[in-house]
Amino acid sequence: LGLPAAVLIILFPPLLIPTSKYLINNRLITTQQWLIKLTSKQMMAM
Repeated sequence: LGLPAAVLIILFPPLLIPTSKYLINNRLITTQQWLIKLTSKQMMAM
């Protein structure tokens, strides 16, 4: 499970980032991106 887990960890954050046509810089997206970054950092540290 080493390689598939690493691939999932690397590919998971971009799937959660919403792709919008407009530059929406609201608190929800900013908080979501911060949580994704924090989670991926924790997963990479494992």
